[in-house]
Amino acid sequence: MDALIVLLAACASPPPAPPPAEPCPPPPAVAAATPFEEQLLGPVLASVREGVVPAPEGLGLCAGAPPECARFIGADGGELPPGPWYLKAELDPPDLGLWKVTFTLKCTVTPPDGSAPFDRTESRTMEVPHIPKQPTSLTPLVAFESPAPGGAEDCTWTLESPHPDGPKVRSGSYSVPGA
Repeated sequence: MDALIVLLAACASPPPAPPPAEPCPPPPAVAAATPFEEQLLGPVLASVREGVVPAPEGLGLCAGAPPECARFIGADGGELPPGPWYLKAELDPPDLGLWKVTFTLKCTVTPPDGSAPFDRTESRTMEVPHIPKQPTSLTPLVAFESPAPGGAEDCTWTLESPHPDGPKVRSGSYSVPGA
């Protein structure tokens, strides 16, 4: 009977604690790039560090109907005069796979009938492949008329792209009167 009590007491006691874990070894040292590696990968690494960049006059408002840009305005247009307009994007991503950009347009619309203003938002993510010796066109990001038939619009836009230092956000604004 005493042996049974000792056996039951031994089974009821908690298991012994595991031995303390050994510290993880330090990561291996990274060797500096060899001249061959630098020659081969240096331009790609420099391009990745630059991220997705707009072509000259490649991101902003254009007067006219796409694809013709009769007059490039830039990121901020203020109140736009009558006519067709669009927001163009011609981007040069690094030559390393597909890059994604997110376009967001936020407009406050004031209806012509005097009803309360309302917000309209659209957002989409697009893949931007690298095309040698020319920018990738995402034009038009949005096309619209001034004056706007649905009422006056005050709009802001952003184009966000990945970057080694965190997302790179480019932005602008415009407004159009109501018809």
